[in-house]
Amino acid sequence: QTVQVRAHDGKEWGNYVDVRFATVVPTKVTLSSSASSIAEDAGSSLTLTATLSSAASEDVKVGISTSGTASEGSDYQTISDITISAGQTTGTASFTPINDNAVEGNEQALVEIASVSGSGASEQGNQSVSLTITDDDVPANNKPVFSMTVPDMSVGSYYQLDVSSGFRSSYSAQECGRATRRE
Repeated sequence: QTVQVRAHDGKEWGNYVDVRFATVVPTKVTLSSSASSIAEDAGSSLTLTATLSSAASEDVKVGISTSGTASEGSDYQTISDITISAGQTTGTASFTPINDNAVEGNEQALVEIASVSGSGASEQGNQSVSLTITDDDVPANNKPVFSMTVPDMSVGSYYQLDVSSGFRSSYSAQECGRATRRE
């Protein structure tokens, strides 16, 4: 909005001068992720995106911190801070799980904005994303076990079980009522 003002020096009035007022809306930063989970053996990354509410006149640096049951550097690669270049509204970093042989179960990583600097930008509330790394490792003693009962299996008869995952097992009756596995 523009208004005209003039000053008085005690003797006379000066000329009118246009004064322009602008509403300044603070620039806020939010954080998001391309997904909420990723397999440990995915061989790919999630994209973390810091987004400004409006483009800034200078670079904005978004510091990242992590916590949770997953550890940066051993369960996932170190996450870099995010820089949003002047004139842009987004910047990104990668969240890449590390495929190991440890049986850990699923783990959580909490990625948060730790700091914001540049162009007067600030964090919109408390920004964080919770990410799950799905463990792909199975304990050696946790192989699938099953039992089956085959009605009317007599000595010398044969029964074969095919499972769609490629597992195949055959059983033959050596005594009535008891089957043994053959490969």
